[in-house]
Amino acid sequence: KIRQTLPFEIEPMLPFAIQEMVVDFIPTDRSKQGEVLAACIKKESLSEYLKCLREQGLDPGILDIRGISTVSWLLKQEGAPESGMILEMETERSTMFLFNKGRIALIRVLLPEQNQKVWSGGGEGETDKSIVSLCRELQNTIHAFEWCRNDPVRPEKVFLTGPGALDPETTDLITRLLGIPAEPLDLSMNGTLSMAEHATSCWSPALMNGALSLALMGRKRDHGFNFRRDEFAVKKEFPGARRELRRAALFMAIIISLLTCDMVVDYHFLRQRYRSLDREITRVFKETLPEVRRIVDPVQQMRVRIMEMEKSSLLKPRSGATVGVLNLLKEISRRIPPSLEVQVTQMVIDPDTVRITGKTDTFNTVDSIKTALDGSQLFASVTISSANLTREGNKVRFEMKLQRPKQGI
Repeated sequence: KIRQTLPFEIEPMLPFAIQEMVVDFIPTDRSKQGEVLAACIKKESLSEYLKCLREQGLDPGILDIRGISTVSWLLKQEGAPESGMILEMETERSTMFLFNKGRIALIRVLLPEQNQKVWSGGGEGETDKSIVSLCRELQNTIHAFEWCRNDPVRPEKVFLTGPGALDPETTDLITRLLGIPAEPLDLSMNGTLSMAEHATSCWSPALMNGALSLALMGRKRDHGFNFRRDEFAVKKEFPGARRELRRAALFMAIIISLLTCDMVVDYHFLRQRYRSLDREITRVFKETLPEVRRIVDPVQQMRVRIMEMEKSSLLKPRSGATVGVLNLLKEISRRIPPSLEVQVTQMVIDPDTVRITGKTDTFNTVDSIKTALDGSQLFASVTISSANLTREGNKVRFEMKLQRPKQGI
């Protein structure tokens, strides 16, 4: 929501159209909702910066205000004051970074008076004059900032960096004029950074703090701006994506090749099996129908021959064919007395015999069923094929064979 409304809030303060600017912000005080420090840059200038970097083969993911990385490094250090100021002193200008409650609260570029340098590096009187002018601007800035916020800001310490911090007398002079302890800033003195011997010999904190802070910043940022937004946003690219795609394509090609080989091998063995079965069918056909000389489709030819044999057998008279199945069932049902406990589980009727499988209570009942069916004229003989107790022992499983007479009745 802040990012959506911020351009409209700062547009009256800008000498340019807001459409020409890229805007970013950082919160200055978490306890006060909506209090932010905003910064903006012209799109034209931003394009020039990025063009210069890309000509050197660089495409930064973060484009921040100079000096922010140094402030961010300091605020992360153990023992850093809650309120303080970093003063980056250059020849043509100085930049103050005021931080309060562990967060950046104000950034201001201080330009020297006409025909005067911020830090002259010349004689003692000329240097003192430039430092006095700079400290007066710092005091006025802090006072105006306190009045706008209606909240006192008391910097505990001033940290100096830049070419102006090379003069050891500058530290004492600023301490005396501001009434705030001042000291040179040295990023190599945090105790966690080790330098090679040849690097230590040429290390100059005042000139190199900014570069070292950028190197130590990393990807995760707790403070600072980033103007890589809107049309200048970094295009997301996955490192090594092309290499991973090639590797995945190689693995896929290997898998497809293996699957193809497996299908070819399966087809080969399946074809061999098919040919073996085809030879077996032909062999059985020749043994069954040796009189057939021309074999085209043995399966279909066998089916046709079976159908011809069935038709010829249907035309011949069968024994017992004059008695239908319903009459047989009626005769069996009429012959078995209703008082007998009989459960028929299977009955097979063919032209010559009737086979009955079932369960009853006793062996005597099996004999009674046989005797009852023996008296029927539809059966030439009745034979008990088997009679055994079931596993439970409370039933008798039996099987009877009823021979049908040779001549129908």
